Amino acid sequence: ASERLAEQESDYLRTLQQRVEERTHEFEEANMRLQNEIEQRKKIEKELAERAAEEAVTADRTRLARDLHDAVTQTLFSASLTAEVLPDLWDLDVEEARRSTEELRQLTRGALAEMRTLLLELRPSTLTQTRLSELIKQLCEAFIGRSRLPITLNIEGECELPPEVQVAFYRIAQESLNNVFKYARATQVNVNLFLSPGSAHYETCDNGIGFDASRNKPTSLGLRIMHERAEAIGAELQVDSKPGSGTCVEVTWNASPNRKLRVL
Repeated sequence: ASERLAEQESDYLRTLQQRVEERTHEFEEANMRLQNEIEQRKKIEKELAERAAEEAVTADRTRLARDLHDAVTQTLFSASLTAEVLPDLWDLDVEEARRSTEELRQLTRGALAEMRTLLLELRPSTLTQTRLSELIKQLCEAFIGRSRLPITLNIEGECELPPEVQVAFYRIAQESLNNVFKYARATQVNVNLFLSPGSAHYETCDNGIGFDASRNKPTSLGLRIMHERAEAIGAELQVDSKPGSGTCVEVTWNASPNRKLRVL
């Protein structure tokens, strides 16, 4: 009886061991299938990310090509027309020829500034490697070449700003000037930039048709983006405008007390 019991126990242990081995093998196969599925999903995610990146690059190139055609090409075309009539103008009307020469200078400088602005979109790191004052001058020259409107530019002070602050100020200035070009119907634009260690202030003011700022706040995408950029760096953005009274966009930033900035 004891031998039979020992034999039954041995058979049970063998059966149990066999079942454990079978279950272990099943788990190993399931784990392998799971690993293969994870690897496959990672591969698909990588391909999707690469495709999305390629589509983003293509979209950027398409936008830049459109901007190049809309801005630079038209400016250069206007410059070429002015250059063609200049020789005859000098014989007919010296004063008009001088005005056209100045216009030609503004057009060519504007086209060059527009090209540099577009290159900044291809190399965003340049936005933090160039002084904000130079970037603002570049935006103004591009605006003059594109719109033929005069800009009174005033820059006071110079200091190194945190990268995120400099980029935000540049984008806000860019958006405010684009809004003047598209909507203001202005004849004069004033741009002011004041820099000092620990603070920065920028403003774009025009004498255009203006708008009801209180009603446009919740609906205007451009205004909302400017407000979001200002809030992201802890700055205050103010838009003052009334119908028929022009528009003034101001952004003011002050560094935290423990943040030290370098004077350039």
